[in-house]
Amino acid sequence: MNRFALIVGGAVALAGLSSQVVDAQSSKLISKAVHQGWLIQKGSPDFDNVRAFLLSQSNGYYNASDLSIDRLGDLTVQVSTHGTGVISNYDENDPPDTPPDGGNPSIGDTWSVSTCSNGLSQSWTWTYEGGTRGWVETAYSKQQGSSCNPNKNRLPPGSN
Repeated sequence: MNRFALIVGGAVALAGLSSQVVDAQSSKLISKAVHQGWLIQKGSPDFDNVRAFLLSQSNGYYNASDLSIDRLGDLTVQVSTHGTGVISNYDENDPPDTPPDGGNPSIGDTWSVSTCSNGLSQSWTWTYEGGTRGWVETAYSKQQGSSCNPNKNRLPPGSN
């Protein structure tokens, strides 16, 4: 009798599982995002290329003085695509040092750079707007404070 109950209970559980599978198959993907990111060390050739690009674009959003070597730390570069377009897949060792010019970007795709050094956090974002506008700088952020101080959350020695 216990075996019969176990077999029937198992069949009921499987029947419930199969209906869940059918429900999952009836869903559809409505959005997709792909993100690629690189950490670029200060002083590397890639760092110099990204910095040169940022200097060439300083047109009122930010001051060129904020790009002096002593105000920058390592850089984080991120490329995100949000649509059906394809931004070139970059090699792990070949970060894009300017907004991507290859592939087929979708409107809304982004290329961003961020850095933090000596209490100064900065980030820049370019967004692909399509048509003749192409890649447009859409955001710059600058925050002075201790947010990037590596010792911010550390306790003094002997205080644990």
